[in-house]
Amino acid sequence: MDHCANYRRPKSDEKDEHGNRKEIIEEGCAPKTPSPSPPASDEEEKLLELSKKRKKEKKAKKKKEKQRRENTKEKENNGQLRR
Repeated sequence: MDHCANYRRPKSDEKDEHGNRKEIIEEGCAPKTPSPSPPASDEEEKLLELSKKRKKEKKAKKKKEKQRRENTKEKENNGQLRR
């Protein structure tokens, strides 16, 4: 049988000098996902709450400013139309 002389084992069967399988085969080469982080501490939670509160305040302020500008424009337009 001539084809048996050229037989090579599959790479998954390769072992190192100690008889152990290669680590890359067992672990794989895909990127590792980070382990889930522990829950945030009280200080971190407070900082998150503060930043959320500031963001809401800023958004409300921006909305009020926009309404004020729109009202000013309407008054100006009404004044110009009456003349």
